[in-house]
Amino acid sequence: MKFVPMKEEYKGKERKVQVLVDKRMTLAQLKEELVPLIGIPPTGFIVYKISDNKEYEINRLDSTSSLQYIDSGSELIVRLGRALQEGEYRITLYLLQVNNTEFCKFIMESIVAEGTPVKEFKKQIIEEAKVQGIDCVLELEK
Repeated sequence: MKFVPMKEEYKGKERKVQVLVDKRMTLAQLKEELVPLIGIPPTGFIVYKISDNKEYEINRLDSTSSLQYIDSGSELIVRLGRALQEGEYRITLYLLQVNNTEFCKFIMESIVAEGTPVKEFKKQIIEEAKVQGIDCVLELEK
């Protein structure tokens, strides 16, 4: 099976790398090959396939079928973050600002597990916001 880095470009914070990938590789094998290029372990990034101008997360590590439908010239996107586990959902959080011209302000993306109590999730959001240095006042009771 082949994985060959071909060309590399930088655009601001983005880095574009052209590679040759054997369609018979599993996602787990591809992620292992990407580790030296990215510099973080396979659990620290997510691979997305672009199809019809939409991004689809590739998440079946042990299956070759996830890479099987990638055509020559297809694009994959690698984003930092961990893949979702069963019963987890990725959500986008916005701050509702009623008396402001900017009605909704993007705060961050987060992962929530099914069955998590609201109060626990609110604590998690507040902690993540502190770690990320997000400049807004978040209170547990609001």
